[in-house]
Amino acid sequence: MPEDTYYIPNAIWHKNKDNFYITTLNRKQNDLKFFRYDIDNNETTLVLNDKNNTWVDAYDFFGTSGTFNIDILDNDEIIWISERDGFKHIYRSRPDGQFINQITRGKWEVNGMNAIDVENEIIYFSGKRESEVENHIYSVRFNGSKLKRLTSEQGTHSARFSPTTNFFIDSYSNFTTPSKTILRSNSGTSKRMLAETDRTQFDEYGFTYPRLMNLFTDDGERLNAIITLPHNFDSMEQYPVILYNYGGPGSQMVNNRWGAGNHVFHQYFSQRGFIIFSFDNRGTGGRGKAFKDMAYGDYGKYIVKDHIEAAKYLQSLPYVDGDNIGVWGWSGGGYLTNMCMTLASDYFKAGVSIAPKVDPLLYDTIWTERYMGLVEENPEGYKNAFSINPCRKCKRAFTSDSWDCR
Repeated sequence: MPEDTYYIPNAIWHKNKDNFYITTLNRKQNDLKFFRYDIDNNETTLVLNDKNNTWVDAYDFFGTSGTFNIDILDNDEIIWISERDGFKHIYRSRPDGQFINQITRGKWEVNGMNAIDVENEIIYFSGKRESEVENHIYSVRFNGSKLKRLTSEQGTHSARFSPTTNFFIDSYSNFTTPSKTILRSNSGTSKRMLAETDRTQFDEYGFTYPRLMNLFTDDGERLNAIITLPHNFDSMEQYPVILYNYGGPGSQMVNNRWGAGNHVFHQYFSQRGFIIFSFDNRGTGGRGKAFKDMAYGDYGKYIVKDHIEAAKYLQSLPYVDGDNIGVWGWSGGGYLTNMCMTLASDYFKAGVSIAPKVDPLLYDTIWTERYMGLVEENPEGYKNAFSINPCRKCKRAFTSDSWDCR
């Protein structure tokens, strides 16, 4: 076992055996070890080691979303998910950790595994193969062959499989379709509609719905965005904008699902003549490790830059009142609101910051150190991420004990 300070994210008994598995993560959270402990022989064996220059997400045996990213089969083989090739994909290893094969590959992300049919050597998983703003259910053989998408409707799908893996319950929605729940066979064939939300109850209130768009930074980076236009929109008029975001590392606001961008709440403002806008700045999730790692070491860096880019883009639209752009958010969104209202106040007229993380030194250590590193190794990044003390001269974050920037 490790001798230095480390976390134990989880531990689990092996099915039908007197062994259990322990995951450890070093303080910097970039060196993850997976151990097997043999009770009878009192032996601990390192079977997997996943490292990265920034951070490694801890293994999850069964997540709250119904997915998992590691499983130990009855023959002790290990099926697991890693970002080691730059995108989240599924790998297979022998009981001693020796690599067998990479099961999925490509410039797209696996979100998690849903079920494993050991007898037929099939893995069922959710991922973003066709679109980074959608989530679908797939099947694939252990050897990586016969990759098949099982859900056809556009949007965001989640699955709960039966114990035999012969059937699964598919819950899905998209920007304009509220939640539907369908019973499907493991080939994806629809067997029965279990529940369906009637959209007319929303249409009766004059709901307007988000549409997907892209904006581009001045250095050519594409950012996904959604815009909701006001009720009774007139392209010859100009409207104020409410920009709502979270923006934290690995998060994703732009998903093709019902309620994306806090949609139902924002209808109150849409019906009063506001445009609602959200986007995923650099450092957010769903687009691979390199895109996500842009948040590492200073998670506020691209939040400010990209929100300025978003404000400029909105000002270029003929139906936007460019002098009336507001921003709000909660938690990480509260933090980005503080940053925008101090470092980018020329672009945002008003802001509402709720439960913000104002100072990385005063926040949850495990969250902060995952994305910022250790403070003694990255003091400049911590100072730059501090949101409540802008320089009085140039509005940049202070980097010393004085109120003036460098």
